[in-house]
This record gives sequence, structure tokens and C-alpha cells, in this order.
Amino acid sequence: MENEEIKHKRMQRGERPAPVWAYVLIGIGAFWLLANLGIFSGLWRLWPLILIVVGVLLLTQRGRVLPVKKAHLSAPLEDAQSARVKIHLSVGKATVAALTDSDQLIEADLGYRGEIEFNVSGDTERIVNLRQTSGFDMGWINPATWFSGQEDLRWDVGLSPQVPTRLDVRGGAGYADLDLSKLQLTGLDVQGGLGKVDLSLPAMEQSYDTVINVGVGEVNVTVPDGAATDMHIHGGVGEVRLDLPDKVAARIKARMGVGSVNVSSRFNQISSEGVSGLGGKGVWETTDYANAERRINIDFDGGIGELKVR
Repeated sequence: MENEEIKHKRMQRGERPAPVWAYVLIGIGAFWLLANLGIFSGLWRLWPLILIVVGVLLLTQRGRVLPVKKAHLSAPLEDAQSARVKIHLSVGKATVAALTDSDQLIEADLGYRGEIEFNVSGDTERIVNLRQTSGFDMGWINPATWFSGQEDLRWDVGLSPQVPTRLDVRGGAGYADLDLSKLQLTGLDVQGGLGKVDLSLPAMEQSYDTVINVGVGEVNVTVPDGAATDMHIHGGVGEVRLDLPDKVAARIKARMGVGSVNVSSRFNQISSEGVSGLGGKGVWETTDYANAERRINIDFDGGIGELKVR
């Protein structure tokens, strides 16, 4: 039924959080990284600011700890011919992978604090939205919460491999394992949060676009043999590692911020401009790139960190 809301689950409404903690961590990480790179010195003397910031946050939170809740959410595949799925991850560990032997479009088992919104609409094209909404704040930074239910903060999301899907994943705080190798992707947009992301892409007959915005942390991308994708990577604060097949035809166009680009020996540098690691530019290609039928194109716009391609 077109535009019919399948599920809409709201629990324990609270105040919408301000992303202060993200800005604080980005700032501290950037200062330390710049100091380690030798761009300017003496920043280590500012370490007491960390204690001041944490203390202010603890005072504003007043020891509040939200309970950990559990939920199982699902929506049937029905007559869907395609899907657009948007997932906003929360705090903790998260996995996203293909469902097996299921007639569901999406199934999710969640452990969370605060409030969850989940809705599905559309008929032949199903539109899915799953996200953490208001009611979650910076209580995770309170030491009282460090040993209280953190192991239960986990999202396990399964998606149907039976329909072409455009997927949008927004990172939270923690570890995210995105094994998309068995999905039919028509496009992918991954917005990094705070933590580590492991991303496995599918090999498909049709080429698809992949957009990765690195947050604060580490992003590892595995590209299988036979894949063809145009990949756009926007650097944040951290390291990006691309694991490409040995016989892939690939081209890398990079604009460095504060950091560097390291590629394997099978890449030939076509052009370079400026100083690598501080605003430099470069283009690298594999030997067989010009004549290959299936290609991987990587456009990297660096932030603070390093791009490694092997």
C-alpha cells in the first residue's frame, strides 16, 4: 500500500542532543595530530583542557543514566521491486548485512538508550528509515555509564538481497561492521561517525556510486574481485584503507589535506603537484587501466589523516 506507514515506534521522548561531544573530540584529535606531524609544537601543554571539558560535561549531565532497551523491528518484502534504506546508527556496536532465507525487507535487533524511529512506506519502491532520535544525550561520557549496559548497546540490521537497494548509513559512536557483499546496491552513502568502520562492497554487473565521508576514526574498505564502482571519499580525522583485488584496473585522484597517500607498487603515478601531506595533489593508475572494461575510480579529498591503498 503506497505511502502506508508500516511501523513507527517512538519511546521515551527527551531533549534532542547537541553534538558538542563530537566537536570536542574532533578538535582535540586534530590538535594532537597536527602536533605529531610537526606543523606546530607545544600543544601537549594544553592537555589539562581535556580534564576541563570532561568535568564541564559531567556537571551538565548530573549523573543521569538512561536505561538500555531492546527492540525487534521488521517489515515484509511484499511486492517491492527496489528499496531506499536510510539507517542512522547510535552508540555501541553495529552490523549491517544481507538476510538469508527471509521474506523480510529489513529485520533489526536493537539494544539502545533513548528513542528509536522506524517507518517503511511505498509499494513497488520501499522507503525505509531507521534512526536514533531525541532522548539520547552525552550520558555515555559519564564514568557511571562505562560499566553499565555498554555491552548491550548493539544494532544488528539485516537487509534483503533480493531487490536493488540504495543505502544510506550514518555513523554513530562505536564500531560498525557493514558487510554489504551480498546486497544488490544501486548506490551507497556512508557517513562516518566516531569510531571504526569496516565496509565490504559487492561485485555486481552494473557499476554503482560509493560515497564515504570519514568522521573521526578508521575506515577500512574491502573491494571484491569483479567490482566496478566510482568511489568518492571525503576525509575527516583518521585513516582510510582500501583493499583492492590484485588484478583490478583502478585510478586514484587525490587531493591531500594534512596527511599522505600511500599506494601499492602496481600503481603508477601519473601526475603530482605540491607537497604530499599538506595540500598536495596526485593521480595514480594501474598499468591496464586505460584498456580495462571494468574499472574502479577513486576520488579522495583528504582531511587530517592518511589514505592507504593496497
